[in-house]
Amino acid sequence: MDNPTITMSSHDIYVEQTDIKNPYNLLDLADARAAASNGDDITMSMKVSLKHVDFSKPGKYSCNVVVVDDSGNSSLDYLIVHVLSPKETRNLENTKPKKRKKGLFGSFLKG
Repeated sequence: MDNPTITMSSHDIYVEQTDIKNPYNLLDLADARAAASNGDDITMSMKVSLKHVDFSKPGKYSCNVVVVDDSGNSSLDYLIVHVLSPKETRNLENTKPKKRKKGLFGSFLKG
């Protein structure tokens, strides 16, 4: 049997620095979806590993995204999480284009 597929609108997600633990739904911000080989939607089975992401420190962090179907077949993908300082966030807000893809900036602040 074939492995499931993972799709995302972007692998780069920009979020604002915070002291709150796991404050963002990164899969929603990336518009991530997963499908089993038979076409069934298994998006709700997706998991993202945040053990190397520190939302309290500005920086660039990579994290794994995995999905496993009912037959035990799995697929692995990744996200790059860009944690921005409040100053960087303000700078981007002042220069943001009129149209942005979901998860690239416009919907990241209160994810």
